[in-house]
Amino acid sequence: MIEFVDVSKFYKDRCVFKDINFYVKEGQLVQVSGGFACGKTTLLKLICRLEKPTSGDVKIFGEPLSRIKYSRLMHLRRHMGVVFDDFGLIENLSVKAYLYLVTKLLKRKQYLEEAIDFFSLQNLLDTKIFNLSLSEKYRLALARILALRTPLVLLDEPFSYYKNKQELINMLKTLNENYKMTIIFTSYAPIESIDHLDIFNSCNVGEQ
Repeated sequence: MIEFVDVSKFYKDRCVFKDINFYVKEGQLVQVSGGFACGKTTLLKLICRLEKPTSGDVKIFGEPLSRIKYSRLMHLRRHMGVVFDDFGLIENLSVKAYLYLVTKLLKRKQYLEEAIDFFSLQNLLDTKIFNLSLSEKYRLALARILALRTPLVLLDEPFSYYKNKQELINMLKTLNENYKMTIIFTSYAPIESIDHLDIFNSCNVGEQ
């Protein structure tokens, strides 16, 4: 599903990673762990083409991102559930209004009630998003992903925002096993029960 072929990423003279190769199969649950500013977020941004590699190629669903048209990229992104640090929510809407809006726009309303039930959002439906706690906002972002049934999920530092670590691990495992979602998430510390992708030994952080 995701393949990196001789991918290097530099910011001016700073090496983030160099000549890395890996393949994530459909249906895997994978973590990418490492310290602050080591390139975890950059990796996710390369996958959804918010960043471009300095060299090498990234393939998603078998398609090289360097050679696809913008319209095709937008189509592929509809099959990705992505949560970065802003969560991608519309803060002045209620939980219910937000979920109805995104599922209506992408014509996926048939899964909405299931997503609300799975993430226990029933008592929050009339609450404005700006009044939610960080954990509640994260549950909402994950509910959006489940409602849209995106086969590929990218989560940046989810444990920084969700206070119950084991509960979140269980949620991710359920999305992966029961709903067949391929999930890649970043974290500061590795979780023993989840496969680990080690890519940060290819160059020293800050290498000149």
